[in-house]
Amino acid sequence: MEALVQVLSCPVCLELFTPPVLVLSCAHNFCKKCLEKILILQNCSHVNGHFSCPMCRKTVYLRGGGLIGLPRNILVENVLEKFKYELENLHVREQDRLSQICEEHGESMNLVCLTDDKPICAICKLFGDHESHTVAKIAEVYAERKKSFIKGLDWVFQQSEYAEQARKVPSKNLDSFVL
Repeated sequence: MEALVQVLSCPVCLELFTPPVLVLSCAHNFCKKCLEKILILQNCSHVNGHFSCPMCRKTVYLRGGGLIGLPRNILVENVLEKFKYELENLHVREQDRLSQICEEHGESMNLVCLTDDKPICAICKLFGDHESHTVAKIAEVYAERKKSFIKGLDWVFQQSEYAEQARKVPSKNLDSFVL
């Protein structure tokens, strides 16, 4: 991951590229804002001017277009966009993982205190506030609650079908219809 950060970082500002990313004739990439600063530092104010690449010192000619005439590196911009998206997802997953750590003991919360109905770590059960409480593994409690939820949904669905059937039955046959 760190190597990818280095590849996707501007050699001038040392941050992840800020689009638009411009590519020089020597194949080095820079943020447009950073190249603007380089032009100012090298006194290159003419659209036909030239300046030295900050990386390799090769002379780069602007050929009448100024910075606008330099090509954008769309590939780097797309990779950068995907990288930032994945970095954000990684951050969210890390936050989720950390939220499953006991704040008091720094241990993974893999148990559920059935008395308080909240996740706890093993140290909370052995030595903490939940020592005398009934506990179970999170996975087992989750599986049991999932089964119970599915049963409840099935019951609601069944009751819905009974109600639908009752709605369709003519009123004279309602006495014989049993829910």
